[in-house]
Amino acid sequence: MNCTSRITAAFAAAAFIGATGALAADLTVPYGESTNITESVTFDTVIVNGDLTVAQGVTLTATKFFVSQNNSGHRATVTLQNNAKITMPSWTGGDGDIRCVVGDGSPASLTLNAGSSFTLTEMRLARGINTAASDGQTPVQVVLNDATLDVSYEFTGRAGWSGESWCVSLNGPNAVLNAANFNFSGYPQSSRVRFNGGLLKFEKTFTKNVGCIRLPNGNQHLVLESVNGNPLRFACTGDYGGNTCRGLFQMTWGGTIQTTGSGAFQVERLMTKPVPLVYLDNPGRSDQHLAFGHTGGFRVLGGASMKLDPHSATMILNMSDGANDLVMETGSLVDLNGTNVAFDAVASAGTITNTSANAATLTVGANGGDAVFGIAPSVPVLKTGSGALRIPDGSMANVSVQGGTLDLCDRAAVGYPYYRFKVLGPKSNI
Repeated sequence: MNCTSRITAAFAAAAFIGATGALAADLTVPYGESTNITESVTFDTVIVNGDLTVAQGVTLTATKFFVSQNNSGHRATVTLQNNAKITMPSWTGGDGDIRCVVGDGSPASLTLNAGSSFTLTEMRLARGINTAASDGQTPVQVVLNDATLDVSYEFTGRAGWSGESWCVSLNGPNAVLNAANFNFSGYPQSSRVRFNGGLLKFEKTFTKNVGCIRLPNGNQHLVLESVNGNPLRFACTGDYGGNTCRGLFQMTWGGTIQTTGSGAFQVERLMTKPVPLVYLDNPGRSDQHLAFGHTGGFRVLGGASMKLDPHSATMILNMSDGANDLVMETGSLVDLNGTNVAFDAVASAGTITNTSANAATLTVGANGGDAVFGIAPSVPVLKTGSGALRIPDGSMANVSVQGGTLDLCDRAAVGYPYYRFKVLGPKSNI
């Protein structure tokens, strides 16, 4: 029986018993064979070592789903055409109950096209990968083309291959990977998320005190790449069902999180419990690295917040000229959280504050950039460089000027003593 007839028979059985119970059958796509699913169907276990396609508008339901369970070295592929779906009934998740693995042996690709979705509890990538891809590409690939991957428990990348083990590509503005958290298991490991318009979202209720993107072991390397100038888009509610979200990034031991490309680092969505960008379980280690290498600056959308920490603030300070510009929309918040930080140009309709008991200074304009923002008076501002700093009318600020122009024109009619400032540079610039 070939693959086409096997699917036809399985669907006939599903249609026949659909009113009385779930279909308890398996689907195996052997290496070298292709299977097209053209009608909605339910299986117990799906094992793909060849090529599986789910046709447009069709739903495939499975209790267990494994892509590439052999060591042939050849790539297994799963493709969802437009508006197709794969759904898996919910389960507890965790090490003792692994039900979905992509790349458990040989290279594998999972591609979701426009409007399609994959909904499940937990997905693991490259769990047992131990061989290079014959096509020379990253062994395990997940590609979302304006599609949704919805993981309610944990999205886990696992080490195996000595090079880059896996890659997730978020292509198009409707490409969304939504999970409780990213967890990296095993080391060493190198992996990549490519932002080509899509969003990495952490808006699930979770049962662990962990960060959104977690590197729990040493010598792990994650690259967050802006493609074609698209932003690195993150959404994190910070609401973990009574547990604590440690931070957007969490490192337990050594590791590197690296941003690259010409897009902005963009924080979206409301964070109900603002968390720092980076949380270190064991601070002070010399092998913990947050490497901001993108050149599009930082952007905080309305209703979202970005909370700094010593690790991220130091990296912002060390960024190249103009790469650390900050743009904030109305209703957004940046919390210095007791850390000194330096941005070049700042365009803010939001609020910059410091919720920590430790003092923090905001330095702006070092590379000649202009700054316009409202800021809490408790946050000292150091104006450097040749650009201008403008404090909007109706706000108060504690500003020291070492260079450039301090623009107080909006409040000229108010005058002293309702504001105070000191000048370390030429008074003629005020």
